[in-house]
Amino acid sequence: MNVRPAVLLALAFILANCTSENPSPPENAAADSLREALTFYASFDSGADADVALGDARIYTAPTWDDRYAGEPGLPDASIARLAPEDGISGGALLLSTDEEPVVYFKAQDNMHYQNEDWSGTVSFWLSLDPDQDLKPGFCDPIQVTASAWNDACFFVDFTEESPRVFRAAAFADLGAWEMPRPEIEVSQPPFADSQWTHVVMTFSRFNTDTDDGVLKLYMNGRQAGVLTDRMQTFTWEPETALIRIGYRYIGRFDELAFFNRALSQHEIDALYNMTSSLHPPVEG
Repeated sequence: MNVRPAVLLALAFILANCTSENPSPPENAAADSLREALTFYASFDSGADADVALGDARIYTAPTWDDRYAGEPGLPDASIARLAPEDGISGGALLLSTDEEPVVYFKAQDNMHYQNEDWSGTVSFWLSLDPDQDLKPGFCDPIQVTASAWNDACFFVDFTEESPRVFRAAAFADLGAWEMPRPEIEVSQPPFADSQWTHVVMTFSRFNTDTDDGVLKLYMNGRQAGVLTDRMQTFTWEPETALIRIGYRYIGRFDELAFFNRALSQHEIDALYNMTSSLHPPVEG
């Protein structure tokens, strides 16, 4: 595991919660389970690279999606992506103003725990923007995780192009394996606003089971916002080719990206949102 100094404070906070003089058993359990399930964490507090990574911790930039495997470590020009040291949910954040290119990404291998049978997991992050005011015309995907394309074995969240913009979470199985209606969850009045942070969590379970029992759940600010069920979710990846793409046509702040190796419980998602036994200390208000 690659552990950087910034996250040591966060993990120390978890340990302090677990060993306080007046421990709260439910909080202890949430802290322990989150720590054990964590595979990747980028706080963007002291750099763009991940603080915790079971795989490659570095962030990369490639000129185009077709050239994505020729990416170089580091961020693109500061006008496209830069660190905002004091603008995060806790500490710094990544400030993005991207178009279709260049491509900013982390490598998914080992950072997102992949299994070709009975696969489950969680991705968690925070966004800050006013979608109808800040985004340019067209679709916007704050995050995509795929080895191929948006409609081929891909997880993503996006904002639709019409105004008012709809927020969606999607799990598109292998191209040719998924059927209409589109495998996504829609939120018609998402809780985004200028100068406000919104917590987004996607959990998935029973993927790659060869049966139509896959489940995708979307949580926003700790509450379940939708569920997609009864789909055959077959994701065929070569793990070394899968990427975690950040900020396709996204204009806003992005923070606290974390992956876990199973579907988190409601209690654990509450802990992440309330930040009382999570990856970073509490925020007032």
